[in-house]
Amino acid sequence: MFGKICISSTLLIAGTLIYVLFRQQVLFLTHIPSDLLAKIKIDIDYSNCTAVTYFLIFCLPDALWYAALLIFQSALLEKNITAKFIFIASVLLPFIYETMQKASLIPGTFDWMDIFTYLLTLLILFLCQKKHFYQLLH
Repeated sequence: MFGKICISSTLLIAGTLIYVLFRQQVLFLTHIPSDLLAKIKIDIDYSNCTAVTYFLIFCLPDALWYAALLIFQSALLEKNITAKFIFIASVLLPFIYETMQKASLIPGTFDWMDIFTYLLTLLILFLCQKKHFYQLLH
């Protein structure tokens, strides 16, 4: 359990670092003084972004956060209905969020690449921990 929490924390920090360095306009950074953020910001010309750059800046941080959430939840997963429900809700969360953006129910930009990234993240984690997930969900 301790190892999963360490991995989860590391992924969360890595995803946050990408936001702090490249995408400082996000809501969770509004509480940090802008003069401090300006000192560490790395400017990117988004109009000339390659697919790799786009993925690294816009998709990877969310994938890292999603992986952190799932790994953390799997560390807490027990054989009771509440834990299973919370884990399944965690799995579905980013897909619901993207769907709500697509339907203009919440602010944000729907992105098929985000959906693909979430699916890929889920698949990788499932393949790495399929025995663990299977035992706990059945």
